[in-house]
Amino acid sequence: MRRFSHLYQLLKIRQMWSQLGISFLSRIYRARRLCRYILVSLRTPIQRARLRISVLARLGRLPWWLATLYRRVLIPHVKIVAVVGSFGKTTTRRTIAAALGDQSPDQDDWNARAAIAYSVLRIRPWKRLAVLEVGIGRKGVMGPYARTVRPNVAVVTSIGSEHLSQLGSLMVTRSEKAKMVEAVPPTGRVFLNGDDENVLWMQTRSSAPIETFGFSERNDYQASKLQRDQLNGIRFDLQHRGESVRVSSRFLGEHMAYPLMAAYAVGRYFGVSSQSILQNLATLESTRNRLQLIEVKEGVHVVLDACKATLETIETAIETVRHLPAKRKVMIMGDVEEPPGSQGPIYRALGIQLGEVFDRAILVGGKTNLSRLRVGTTAAGLSKDAVTNLRNDPQLLASAIREELKPGSLILVKGRSTQHLERAVLSLIGWHVTCSIRFCAWHRHCTTCPYLTMGS
Repeated sequence: MRRFSHLYQLLKIRQMWSQLGISFLSRIYRARRLCRYILVSLRTPIQRARLRISVLARLGRLPWWLATLYRRVLIPHVKIVAVVGSFGKTTTRRTIAAALGDQSPDQDDWNARAAIAYSVLRIRPWKRLAVLEVGIGRKGVMGPYARTVRPNVAVVTSIGSEHLSQLGSLMVTRSEKAKMVEAVPPTGRVFLNGDDENVLWMQTRSSAPIETFGFSERNDYQASKLQRDQLNGIRFDLQHRGESVRVSSRFLGEHMAYPLMAAYAVGRYFGVSSQSILQNLATLESTRNRLQLIEVKEGVHVVLDACKATLETIETAIETVRHLPAKRKVMIMGDVEEPPGSQGPIYRALGIQLGEVFDRAILVGGKTNLSRLRVGTTAAGLSKDAVTNLRNDPQLLASAIREELKPGSLILVKGRSTQHLERAVLSLIGWHVTCSIRFCAWHRHCTTCPYLTMGS
């Protein structure tokens, strides 16, 4: 018995060492894989920007002190245009930069926290103008942002339900974003979306001269006679103090007239000629992942809008596709982001809009929301089988979209940035997509992310 006991102990010891060896090798494998990811990540611009911002975020208040000092001492002469608002900031920043002839690099889609300090520190002393977008996710941060940026011009795009769960109400949202307007000196200028009542409210909060833009006759810059040039973009007349110009753009949707109006207004304020502004705006491509038109194959197009999925942006995307020509329209939709109220009525109302515009809909989300959506689509005349559900898997979505690629089809892909529904579209146009992460809160552009082709 003692011999068997020794054998048992020996086998147990060998098993333990074997497990330790396997565990050790597993850790080495994981470490090598992590190092490989890091090395590949640092090859891409967006990952290098992520590293810089992460380092700045861990330095506490130091980046803010440096950025504030840099702004006051080395670049006080630089005229900074600050773009704020719930929606349309990135496109408005791009249009303003184009109108001013600014060829500086994009802001990497980070517009809050340490990224603000980093954006200020990136401004070179020999520049005359700079355009920044500033976002918030909670109360009490816009004031410090404004003290660091010290804007000469502020542009407010809109006030909506984004970050409503953190801010509480539209009243709080507009008061918080108005801090940037309050920071503009009397020698500067404020441009407001005059068709948004919550934005127009900010005209009482500024000591600087104010100009408004929009379709209403009360605006200083008034748009009229808007025409949709099928899939080629929009055109409209813009009047200001008796002067009228024709604005042409490749952007899709009536709402895209607002960033174009803001860009023209800011450009004229800085003395840029109307001809130069109009030429630059006419050649500007759509912002990536924001109603971006992609031709998958001849006669078949995808409208990719996978950056935000708040209720307002979903309704705007549906309304945009309503006016686009197509024999068959299909929508790939994620869940509503931060729904402003009970989800049942919201999804039923969206279902009615979907049923009026689309022939087929695929919801990338929960089955509970699918049933709510079907109530509305059925009321609008769509059959139950025309609305289905899929999990967030790029290959599954790509296969589902591929089945809908019939001549004359138009497919709207609408979802949150964390869902990255654009991966399915990238797969369709020839990218080797192996990433299957269902929720990714960091990478904003899949095309510059190494995980896209390295798996999850």
